[in-house]
Amino acid sequence: MTQIEYPSVLLIYTGGTIGMIENPETGALEAFNYDQLQDNVPELKRFNYRIYSYQYNPP
Repeated sequence: MTQIEYPSVLLIYTGGTIGMIENPETGALEAFNYDQLQDNVPELKRFNYRIYSYQYNPP
């Protein structure tokens, strides 16, 4: 059986506003959980990339 190799992307989030989302209850900006990236941006699945993420805690 042949396994298809897909390109990989590694996202490293070190902090900052670009990686934040608004909390709908409080309106405050909070760090985005990149483990849920493809759930929140389903269009990324169309590119057939394996997406890995690492984020510092705290950012």
